[in-house]
Amino acid sequence: MQESALLLIGEVIKAHGIKGQLKALFYTSTFLKTTWVYLKPKGGCMQLYRIAFIRPLKGHYIVGLEGIRSLEQAKSLIGASVYCKKTDLPPLDKEEYYWYQVIGLEVYLESGKYLGKVAHIFNKGSNDVFVVKSKNEEYLIPATFEVIKAFDWERGVLWINPIEGLL
Repeated sequence: MQESALLLIGEVIKAHGIKGQLKALFYTSTFLKTTWVYLKPKGGCMQLYRIAFIRPLKGHYIVGLEGIRSLEQAKSLIGASVYCKKTDLPPLDKEEYYWYQVIGLEVYLESGKYLGKVAHIFNKGSNDVFVVKSKNEEYLIPATFEVIKAFDWERGVLWINPIEGLL
């Protein structure tokens, strides 16, 4: 499977119990309908695993994977990146997006002035924040309805109208 067809959704934090269960941190909960994940241990090769179960536990998830039955096997996966196929993600409403779709978009003001590219995204509770970088500047753009005016997915452009004092 090509990595470009996959989406990084989390990481294995540690082994859990003696039966090969994993404690994982997931960056999204939208993947929970998938039955397969890819794990890529640090310095290792990506492997496909069928999910036996997932259950929440204090902000993380306990995951059982078919074929992982011992503490030693689970320990070998600590630090592994967890991926799912982008095609396994559920469809979104018109005003929703996946972070991977936004990263790399060219950002313009409604006036036509170029700001830079979305370099990464983080969440501040009530909304996402797009980190937009140009050669000399970095801007933190809140992903709110009053600031974000349009996503042009075909052209790879994000149009914004910043509130006073934002830039």
